[in-house]
Amino acid sequence: MQADRGGVVGPTPRTTSLRTCSLDVTTPQLAEEVLQIDNWNRFDVFQVGNLSKGKPLETVTLALFARHDLLERLKIPYDRLQKFVRDIERAYNSNPYHNNIHAADVTQTLGCFLANDDFARKLTDLELAAMIFATCIHDVGHPGVSNDFLVNTKNETALLYNDVSVNENMHLATAFKILRRPGNDLWEHLSPDQFRFFRRTVIQIVLATDMAGHSELLQAFTANLKLLGPDIEAWGADQRNLALRMCVHCADIANPAKPLPLALQWTHRVVTEFFNQGDAERKRGMPVSVLCDREKVEVPKSQLAFLTYVVKPTFEALEGLAPITAGYALNNIETAVRHWEQQVELL
Repeated sequence: MQADRGGVVGPTPRTTSLRTCSLDVTTPQLAEEVLQIDNWNRFDVFQVGNLSKGKPLETVTLALFARHDLLERLKIPYDRLQKFVRDIERAYNSNPYHNNIHAADVTQTLGCFLANDDFARKLTDLELAAMIFATCIHDVGHPGVSNDFLVNTKNETALLYNDVSVNENMHLATAFKILRRPGNDLWEHLSPDQFRFFRRTVIQIVLATDMAGHSELLQAFTANLKLLGPDIEAWGADQRNLALRMCVHCADIANPAKPLPLALQWTHRVVTEFFNQGDAERKRGMPVSVLCDREKVEVPKSQLAFLTYVVKPTFEALEGLAPITAGYALNNIETAVRHWEQQVELL
């Protein structure tokens, strides 16, 4: 049976080059950074944030839509995409970690998979668009606390989504509401069936960023890859969707696998956000969540465990589908592991 791929098939192979001339790249320095968008080890999202005057997500998202020729192929007006992404970027909160810089980082990381590994050349336009859209919006409106915190404090968002993937459901609802604003309809040229495919795919991808489903996703992807092999053209619709979810999930947890100076910046940010939550829990008289107690957590040990038991196995699994980009990540992971092992010895 032919897999449901949304009805818009991309070129094989895609040969579109990155063109910054169509983007609002305001300085030569920013243009140089954007030209590195496919490069795992050279792209500096923090520098892009500075050079773009606080608009890294807009810069990266527009660049990837241009990179894969999706504006033309899906008939998306540039100014409409820009307005939508600006509205999304404004809706990100100024958290230490879950903010617009993280969203830009995850989106650019996905872009590395799409540019460098052969499987991406077999994706349809709608699959590509759904992945880029999903990474752009995947944490919009994040409150800087975990799903468990929202559930345990009986937060209105937890009540609304029945304690299930609370933040992820909220991100999706927020994004699709923003998409409905006047002047933000990116998909008016899609048929109803195509839009249903797009929306369903985005929802499944973003829900899969909930770490509660990490083990199940990893096991399912590994089993499918072993059974079907790396040629996703032979995969059915559900299996292809699994590959999309796995790629975005990997992108979402990839910052420890970036070059060490960048990875350490992300470590500081995520630890700060975790400790802020722990402080709020302690102030409320609640049990302090795992990894959130600034009085007990030893950061080198927690980072070493995350790399060893979560990040490394995930990229080892993805290596079967995306060997080039996963290889870059795994090399950096080895460097990070050595760094944190040395830090553990100093405790």
